Amino acid sequence: MDVFKEDSILFGKLKYRLGRKFQLGEFYKYHTLIGLTNQNDFQWQIDTIWEMLFNIKLGEECYGLLE
Repeated sequence: MDVFKEDSILFGKLKYRLGRKFQLGEFYKYHTLIGLTNQNDFQWQIDTIWEMLFNIKLGEECYGLLE
C-alpha cells in the first residue's frame, strides 16, 4: 500500500484497472466507489469497500451502515 501512496502513476494505473474490472459482472454497482478512491486515503477506502462486498450481510436494516 505504501507504494501506491508514493507513486501517483502506479496508483492511477491500479485505479484504472480496478475500475475496468468493476464495470462488469456482479460488482457493477460498486464501480462508482472505485472511481472515488484517492491516493491519500486509499487504504481505508479499500478496506471499507472490502467490508461492503464480503463481510456485511445485506438486508433492509443495513442501509444506514453502508451509507
